[in-house]
Amino acid sequence: MNNPKNKPVRPFQLEYQDAKNEIIHAINNASKTHGIPFFLLETLLSELLFGVKQNAEAERESALRMYELQLAEQATEEPKENGGEDNGP
Repeated sequence: MNNPKNKPVRPFQLEYQDAKNEIIHAINNASKTHGIPFFLLETLLSELLFGVKQNAEAERESALRMYELQLAEQATEEPKENGGEDNGP
């Protein structure tokens, strides 16, 4: 999250609660607008959750690859910072 200098950062917990409230409102609104009973919404939400889980797994895998790449880059930069010498035992 980008943060200009001296601007307060809204706590993640508040963002999380707002997102949760928006999702609940959207579900209730869709049920009311389209006349879908909750027992059918349960099936619909299960299908949606499956897609969310797949996206979450892909996001975790991507984050892991990025982290591993950063570690590899750091490992290749450390010998340069030490003058290229091996200071091992």
